[in-house]
Amino acid sequence: MNFLDDNYLTFNDQDWNSRIQKEPFPITLDQLPIKISDAQKQAYLFISTYISIQYQHWAKQQKHIDEYLTKQHSHHTYIIGLAGGVAVGKTTTATLLKSYLTQLLQTDNIKIVSTDNFLLSNAKLHEKGLMERKGFPESYDIKALLHFLNQVKLGKKNIQVPIYSHQTYDVSPDTFRQMTSPSVLILEGINVLERTPSETVTITDFLNHSLYIDAPETMAIKWYWNRVSRLYEKAKEDETSYFKRFSALTREEFEQVAMQTWDRINRPNLKQYISPTKNRANMIISKGLNHQIEQIHIKKY
Repeated sequence: MNFLDDNYLTFNDQDWNSRIQKEPFPITLDQLPIKISDAQKQAYLFISTYISIQYQHWAKQQKHIDEYLTKQHSHHTYIIGLAGGVAVGKTTTATLLKSYLTQLLQTDNIKIVSTDNFLLSNAKLHEKGLMERKGFPESYDIKALLHFLNQVKLGKKNIQVPIYSHQTYDVSPDTFRQMTSPSVLILEGINVLERTPSETVTITDFLNHSLYIDAPETMAIKWYWNRVSRLYEKAKEDETSYFKRFSALTREEFEQVAMQTWDRINRPNLKQYISPTKNRANMIISKGLNHQIEQIHIKKY
């Protein structure tokens, strides 16, 4: 069942532009880490402002609770979940949100972590016969991901985060980055809103706010091809790249391989596991041509 019409308020560019024009915002939009159009800057400002309002109410609530419980110096991390299918622009959106929220919340203590970091290694996937299921729920070390989120919520320091390399298409063995619980964590990945029946808790239990990036599959396929074709071209000069194995193929032959991968892996994952989580999100970002945000849907409750 699709609850989109009943459960969400829908906004387009006229809506968010009119709201933005009503009041000035103390941020600059000319030094964003990623180049986007002026129209898209306004869309991301609308999204980020909404999240900042939610954050400020949450922070006040946490302060009142701490005072009531006489815990004056408790650490709290606001976790934003960002989901969506392959190649819809989750990493780009996370990077832009971080830039906007850094200014709106006046803090540089915002971190981005991808659930890719918690994929099982290729060696383990081969051992379990799951290489063709990479990206599906069973291909993640979900216990490690849930433990990481719990450590963040507890305000721990020196949290170990595995490192996934898109260069080698694998988790870097015995390599971690250290992270202290931030003020805001943006957790992005295709599985952020999925639930794991085998676990008593799920990723969504840790989220304070969630977004889902939605786009027609035809566009997602195009963006996917744009991405892997660039990796294919770069791999011709890079022996360490996972895509080096395809360098002997012509561009047309590689495109056929890429489309087969979409049909065999990405489409079933999208249809069976990713897309059904859309209506769990507090906000749905609907994209059109060239990753342009066309509509923003905000849950009423």
